[in-house]
Amino acid sequence: MTQATISITICVTGYAAQIRPAATYTNSLKIDHMRAYAYAAEAPGDFEEDHLIALELGGDPRDPKNLWPERLTGGSGALQKDRVENWAHDEVCAGRMQLADAQRRMAVNWVELYSAMLAGIATPQPTFAPAAAPTIAPSLSPLTLSPTPAPALSVSISASRYGLVSATTLTGASCNAQARLPSGNISKAAGLTLTVLALGNGAVSWTYGTTTQTNPGTGTHTVTCTLGGATQKATAPFSVP
Repeated sequence: MTQATISITICVTGYAAQIRPAATYTNSLKIDHMRAYAYAAEAPGDFEEDHLIALELGGDPRDPKNLWPERLTGGSGALQKDRVENWAHDEVCAGRMQLADAQRRMAVNWVELYSAMLAGIATPQPTFAPAAAPTIAPSLSPLTLSPTPAPALSVSISASRYGLVSATTLTGASCNAQARLPSGNISKAAGLTLTVLALGNGAVSWTYGTTTQTNPGTGTHTVTCTLGGATQKATAPFSVP
């Protein structure tokens, strides 16, 4: 999906409906993702398996990395995200916002974009300086924007036990996990080989196989995340009984 093709894709009425995956696919994925995001104890009906980059903004309809379980209610829930998705789509199709910019802002921090929408500052317009004299036409005064500093990348481990490690970081960060066992060896369990992309709420999580043959004692989980060329990591202990 590119800026050059929006007139024959996302800006065509009904485009998103044509590519939207079946509910059987997203509902099944929602259960898996709720478990991965440590929401397994909550009611699936309270969540929507939502696209981070909306279909009407060119998001991939079936890629699990573009889907995550989002609460329906709350100050930054799925209902609010639907509203800013529709607004951003209208801005792109009206030529007031570039597709790549809309996708980037949605992925990095859609809540910030929602706030900008409410404040009416997402697509500032040029201002004109008054004429110096009646015979001189108004001249365009360049708009100077103060860039908003991007939030600093950080990683915080929220759960650490043998077989599970969860952390929070910035939306869009790519993260990996490692478990150093009490013996000093690094676990080779399959669940720890996955690279996880932090989506809506910044949560990432890994579950992996355990064995009773592991030496008892204290191990260490390490979660390493990368975003925009920056890398941060966090560690936390876990016990093997």
